[in-house]
Amino acid sequence: MAEDLKRGISKSRWSADPRNHFQGYFVKQGNKTSEYICSIPRAQIDTIEEKESIQSNTQVDKTNDAKLLKAASEIIRDSFPKNNCIFTYDLRGFYWTYGYCYADKVIQYHEGVPPHERHKRHEATNPKTVYVLGRFTDASYKAVKIANQAKQRQIGQYETRRMKTLSLGEDKASPFSHHSAQKIVSEVIDSGSICEITLEPRSVEVIYKCDPDAHSFGQPQIIDVPEVTTCQYKMIIHVPGLCALEQFAPHRKIKESSVEMACQLVDDEISSEIEEQRFEEYISNVRLRDDGNFPVRGDNRISVEDHTLSPLGFGFYLAKAISGYRSTSAYYNNRNVIIYNGFSEELEDIGNQVGRAIYNAIGKKLLAPYFEKDEQKRLEWKDTFTIWLELYDFFGNFKCLLRISRDGREQAKSIQLQVIDPVTMVDIEGDPPMNMAIDSTEYEAPHNLWNYQYFRRGDVIMGPPELPKQHQEVTTTTETEKVIVTVTLSASDVESEPEEDIHFEDLSGDQSPQGEYINEENIKEVRGDPEGGPVEVVIEEDGIEHTYESTMLLRVAHIKPVAFQLQLGSSLSQTRRISFLKKLLSLDDSNDSEIDKHKVIRWDESPYADIRTRAAYIRAMAKCPVTHKSINYVCPISGIPTHHDRKAWEEDKEYHEQKKYERLKKVNLYEHDLRSGRKFDEFIFPGAQERDFTVSLENWDTFFYTRDFNPMNTEFNLAAATKVLTYPITIAAILHRFSPYGLAPKGPVTLEGLRSLAALRYSLYSSPTKKDKEISFKDRPMRIFLVGAKMEAMLPGYVWKQFGYLFPETKFEFHFIGPHAYFDVEAKAFMPSNRPHGRPLVRKHDEQITLIHHTKYFHEVYDQGDLFPFDPYLDVFFLFHPGFKTADEIHWDKSLKGLLESKCAVYVTGYHDVDIEREIDWLQHHRLHDEMDILMNKSGNIFGSTKIDLVDINPTESFQANDKIMAFRGKRYHAIRA
Repeated sequence: MAEDLKRGISKSRWSADPRNHFQGYFVKQGNKTSEYICSIPRAQIDTIEEKESIQSNTQVDKTNDAKLLKAASEIIRDSFPKNNCIFTYDLRGFYWTYGYCYADKVIQYHEGVPPHERHKRHEATNPKTVYVLGRFTDASYKAVKIANQAKQRQIGQYETRRMKTLSLGEDKASPFSHHSAQKIVSEVIDSGSICEITLEPRSVEVIYKCDPDAHSFGQPQIIDVPEVTTCQYKMIIHVPGLCALEQFAPHRKIKESSVEMACQLVDDEISSEIEEQRFEEYISNVRLRDDGNFPVRGDNRISVEDHTLSPLGFGFYLAKAISGYRSTSAYYNNRNVIIYNGFSEELEDIGNQVGRAIYNAIGKKLLAPYFEKDEQKRLEWKDTFTIWLELYDFFGNFKCLLRISRDGREQAKSIQLQVIDPVTMVDIEGDPPMNMAIDSTEYEAPHNLWNYQYFRRGDVIMGPPELPKQHQEVTTTTETEKVIVTVTLSASDVESEPEEDIHFEDLSGDQSPQGEYINEENIKEVRGDPEGGPVEVVIEEDGIEHTYESTMLLRVAHIKPVAFQLQLGSSLSQTRRISFLKKLLSLDDSNDSEIDKHKVIRWDESPYADIRTRAAYIRAMAKCPVTHKSINYVCPISGIPTHHDRKAWEEDKEYHEQKKYERLKKVNLYEHDLRSGRKFDEFIFPGAQERDFTVSLENWDTFFYTRDFNPMNTEFNLAAATKVLTYPITIAAILHRFSPYGLAPKGPVTLEGLRSLAALRYSLYSSPTKKDKEISFKDRPMRIFLVGAKMEAMLPGYVWKQFGYLFPETKFEFHFIGPHAYFDVEAKAFMPSNRPHGRPLVRKHDEQITLIHHTKYFHEVYDQGDLFPFDPYLDVFFLFHPGFKTADEIHWDKSLKGLLESKCAVYVTGYHDVDIEREIDWLQHHRLHDEMDILMNKSGNIFGSTKIDLVDINPTESFQANDKIMAFRGKRYHAIRA
């Protein structure tokens, strides 16, 4: 049979060299092992071995590196435009835009220009947050523009000296790789914008390399910009021209040392009929359809993190594989897909939503297979096209196949959309895909863009393939549930770009649009209660104060363009909320003044009385960590009193080796920033999440971005916001279905912990029909008990509402329990609730959120039985910084019994590693230790506060709220048969 196989393989697959010999190979695919017989081309192998032998005997010329660097530098020089910059928008979750301007600078900012205009202009959403990461020349010293500011003189100066700044290095992808390292060129540039934390100029190391996985169409591409240390960056740029140099091409020698073998599958069931097979078909990890015109299987899955995402709007993203696909299908390897950030399961719903997104993307975001002067143009309404797109959810499941078509000769802006089930390959009416011809010559795939079956621009003779007769009656005005529909949108459904920064209040029919224009930044004071009637607003312009009644203010000029109407009442409420949060953080803003937030001010000389008081307290109560004497010396780096004298400061090895002064300097800068009088936009919280948009809980940056908070442009913004939001969002990140905490061993959650979370999530995400049918479901709010509450009890309802927005279908009761569970804002002190018979104080924020304050220890409330019964499906405990070993230990000792008996999950946070270890040690040595299960091993809290605080009694030590987290629960005993 082997001889038959040899004869059956096409002679075109190899030469008839007599030195060729045949060898059998076994390839394992899953549980199946297949045998192949392959022809080994001996002549090619001999040639390669001879070449490698010659190369290994050649002495290395010490001048080779210098020549290689010179050749690479010339390629780099010729690759970049001299009068423009290159940009990337899809790094860091689309949060930052990065720009590289040859011979000028490297910048970072928030892009404010819509995608369809970025080829001709750029503009920052906030001009103050255009950060220069490094400068090649002095072109941008006077003023920083989002453009290449280098003149011919500066370009010449840079190119004259650049050989001294460029260096040749190696980039080995893995320390365990057997491949030789590829060469890279690096260049360090400094003189960037001053860093708010280090007070030093930013700097960036630019890495020029060949990256075969980049999709740059022959142009340089910014691949990544990690922040290596505070305000020190690394920008990695793919330069296609470098791939032509052997030393820069990754694993090029491996490729050149490879030979192609022709192989034939050995199948015991095949006797006389031997078909030629491609070996790649069997080693590909992509399973394709066995029959039909569409190659992608209905059970195909993708990994979302392996794709770059470009937003289309309404929760849909156009996704491109970062490293490309590998299969035997040209369509599969060269297509883009759509990823849907929502939960709709019905094809009709998905079709309506994606149709709206694609409709809005035409002319703005979708690129056409059409080029002018090597520039790819956007898809326009005048185009005639047929597009195929697969749609996946954020879990990587193949939800549906989309066919989008349009005849560009039509005057009306409409598209035809067919939504197809990927398993049955029919739409809901049972009709097959229209004119699918991926494997035929009718499928044009212009410019190798395989999502396009057909494309013509302008007035063309041939239109798109016609609709089947049964669908020709569908018109632009038909309201139908057919999957093949014509999509047209009213003006209210179209995402429009704001044309100006003026936003109007709604006016009733009998109102005339007369009133005053004001700018929110000029609001100095609000007198009265906006919710109780008209208020007076004090405006200061050019040093002159004006007082207006709110009824006179019909228009408000907001400082940043937004796409929704700005109501004056809500703006004033936000002003009051910001003021309240500042008071909540104990900020004395009575003498607000703009100070230099980059300057380190000695606490003894602070313009703020409360900071001077803290300095005095440290001197009076704290002891020097070296001499154990009183503290009299101010650290010259941090500006905070830390030691007895300078000698003690210099001898404190731990203080200097661990660079504690850097954290203390941040404490100083944070505290003065909070009192600086700047506008706290980070305290303007967003409302309800838009329908079908999913929040990312990967980290603070992605959370703020996907929840549409104001940009956190500095560490000061982030510190202030996270100090307040760490409590509700820490809880949310634990309970949410998209929790960032994984199962052990890769994550901190134990198997018992997963069971507890599954019970809670069953209640959080139960559908209304399930609630009706399941008799065991308790129809009451979920209760979150915050035992030992202090800071969290001070937070107002609208802060906790941010938690509620993440679970819009569930009602919650937040029970704050402990002697500090009620904070009197006016008295600025924790006080008993003064309710008759010791009843708790109940404050209902809205229909979803209720806040309940119990000013007793938990064991007292538990013994009264007021909270019974507990339900692991509907109740959960959070202990923020409990301090089990503090003066309250006797009360925690009594409370632990009740916590374990509830059988509900108990989550505990700590300020740092030492603190959480102290809490764990107390639990491990408690007499009830054998009665508890660990639900979550000690872990860093992803949503801990980024604001660093100071331990006044020990000023060389600092902490961050909710920095660590762990969890336990009363042991769950399995039922046994008697």
